[in-house]
Amino acid sequence: MKSKIDTWTARCYHHNDDNYCAWYIRIKKKATHNRWEITRFVKEHTCLVQIEQNKHRNLSSKFISMSISHLVANDPEIPISNIIQEVQVLHQNGCTYKLTWYARKFAIERIFGSWDTTFNILPKYLQALNNKFCSCRKWQTYTLPCSHVLAVCRENGSRTDAYVPEIYSRQTYIKTYQANFHPILSENFWRHVPFNLTFYPPNMKKERCRKQGKRFQGEMDYRNPDSPPRCGRCRMQGHNRKNCNNPGPSNV
Repeated sequence: MKSKIDTWTARCYHHNDDNYCAWYIRIKKKATHNRWEITRFVKEHTCLVQIEQNKHRNLSSKFISMSISHLVANDPEIPISNIIQEVQVLHQNGCTYKLTWYARKFAIERIFGSWDTTFNILPKYLQALNNKFCSCRKWQTYTLPCSHVLAVCRENGSRTDAYVPEIYSRQTYIKTYQANFHPILSENFWRHVPFNLTFYPPNMKKERCRKQGKRFQGEMDYRNPDSPPRCGRCRMQGHNRKNCNNPGPSNV
């Protein structure tokens, strides 16, 4: 690392070793706006996969937690031994049990939240379960637990069927079809009546008015009020059908 009044540079600790690392950063103070600005930055550390030793200075618990996030997301209780093997494959370096345990802890907090945060919001979810209320409105609309309710029940270990209405239960279904259903017999077994039943169609009287169209009108259906009238007989502008003296379409 080198520093001056207006310049600061830093290289990787292993840039002079046999396994050269290209990590580099250079920061310079600009005179135009009197602020520090990164002028050059090489992000990748090539020494992480080249140096083979039991403990690397850059292999911290937070760094390992970022590498194992996909494993913790699938299984938060993944064994520490499996994580140590995964780190050995990814970075070609070993790590201690304590370092790996903290890495898994940081990964769980980054994905699922810390224990304190989860414990503080737990009463809010329990109250929502008792009131049968969810902000997505699906529980209130369909009267069935939504995906958020199922997630809360999975976390606290409660039964999901306790929040399903009784009308969807098996006992209610059995009671619905417990009565006897008598099918309708054929017309040959119908009892004859001494009168005839004749049904006529309803008297639909047509109203004396112009039939209203059901089509949605667009811009082509509205006439410009500034345009002159057009005759409906000869299709010429300036007059209408009543005072038209031009020959009709049949006489042309």
